[in-house]
Amino acid sequence: MERHHEVAMQQALDKVYLEGAACIRWDYLYLWFNAARLNKGSYRELHKRWEEVCTITHGLAAAPELSVLNGTYTLTLMRGAFPNETIEPLANWI
Repeated sequence: MERHHEVAMQQALDKVYLEGAACIRWDYLYLWFNAARLNKGSYRELHKRWEEVCTITHGLAAAPELSVLNGTYTLTLMRGAFPNETIEPLANWI
């Protein structure tokens, strides 16, 4: 992976950590991994780096679970809630 792609991935994972979610265009993912088709190794690498962002960079004991929303043009990465956060349907606020 080229250095500027590593930086872009790090920025996306930092956004997930700070904001809870980040959309990544599929064509960017293919560029990041220099692949015509993503495989399990690509997703393992994303997961590994997510773990590093949470544990090494931000000092958490364990990384919140990372989920994906598989869209037509984007892959949306979403983290689980931190201990002081709640995830609930917007309908509950109506």
